[in-house]
Amino acid sequence: MKERRKRQNNNNNKNITKMTDKDGDPLTETAPFLGQENTIPVSYNTRDILMYAVSIGCGKESRTGHDSNHGDLRFLYEQRDNFAAFPTFPIILQMKGDTQDIDANASSNMYLGKNRKPKKAGDAPRRRAPKIKGVITGVDAERYIERVKDIPVFGHTKLFIKNRNIGYHQKGKNMLAEGEGELVDESGNVYYKFQNGGMSIGAYGFKDSGKTNSEKIKPPNREPDCIVEVETTPEQAHMYRLLGDYNPLHIDPNYPGVKGAGFPAPILHGLCTLGHGSRSVLMGMGGNDPSRFHALKLRFASPVIPGDTLVTNMWKMTREQVSGFVEPLPANCDRIIFTTQVKSTGKVVLANSYMDIFAAPAKL
Repeated sequence: MKERRKRQNNNNNKNITKMTDKDGDPLTETAPFLGQENTIPVSYNTRDILMYAVSIGCGKESRTGHDSNHGDLRFLYEQRDNFAAFPTFPIILQMKGDTQDIDANASSNMYLGKNRKPKKAGDAPRRRAPKIKGVITGVDAERYIERVKDIPVFGHTKLFIKNRNIGYHQKGKNMLAEGEGELVDESGNVYYKFQNGGMSIGAYGFKDSGKTNSEKIKPPNREPDCIVEVETTPEQAHMYRLLGDYNPLHIDPNYPGVKGAGFPAPILHGLCTLGHGSRSVLMGMGGNDPSRFHALKLRFASPVIPGDTLVTNMWKMTREQVSGFVEPLPANCDRIIFTTQVKSTGKVVLANSYMDIFAAPAKL
């Protein structure tokens, strides 16, 4: 009888654990926030396109002999006949918003809890988010970006990003919040598609809900087909933040989020690391041709300190080897699985990563 009562009490304790957090409070419901949509006006000019290219290292020679400087002029010099935005450029626009000043959607005031960007008449309502306990800081976790068609590159362009929440998931001692979206013009024409995952460090006390686009992607057990090595600079984050991500995590060593998240110093923006990794893959396997870019997916595995040298290993996969992925491989496309790591430590910084690249056009 005592043994039966003991087992019953244990089961009751488990039920209590599932319904309450470590403080004994009820778990926060996240399901009501799924499917919320909002539309964010964004804008950019040609100077932003040029600034992005410089900020992700375009114009620097790789340390593995790949031609970058000459081929990079198409991203750096607006007078080139083949001038184009580097294909991952639109990923900055949600942070930047519709401003050329420091009152971007990702302003430092927002991160410091000061006055947020004032809401103006006609602005879309901000998406509500569940109130989550224990959050020390937020970092990029996963990204997917797919080019549907090229964006305009000259003049002042106004577009919109349509976002929706799709899931909230416990990942160890953190929370992964996932969303999907599209970059569109005022007529609804789609330029890019996005998936994103943000990690709230230290989050707890909520219920999992929704779907996930996260997946495990392992490189094959063989030597890479291509290796590209590039350097970041100590001032890389200072430059990249001018594109609209003013998070103090990337510049202020006294910001609580730096030491609170266990970082030894301000870290490079995850999206800047994404830019360096994607540039290495496009340069190494795509002829540095932006028209061959279809899509990119990756996970931010660990931070980069500005000044680190990054090594990207790449493997070209067959169509049979990529069955079962969340996103199918389009016809006439190669899927390049890659990892990026810090040369001095060997620590992987970009994992679960691939780029889909269209086959090279036939030579006339």
